[in-house]
Amino acid sequence: MRITYADIRKFIFHMKDVENKKAATINCYTAAIRFFFEYTLGYSMSV
Repeated sequence: MRITYADIRKFIFHMKDVENKKAATINCYTAAIRFFFEYTLGYSMSV
């Protein structure tokens, strides 16, 4: 199974629209995902 940029966007929008998470929570999730991909897996997330 591969995770794409579109999958990450779908997850973030789901948290915002369906689960009504606050902006600070979404920013925390986004930072955690970015950290995992860039520092743990070595992928570049710059878009």
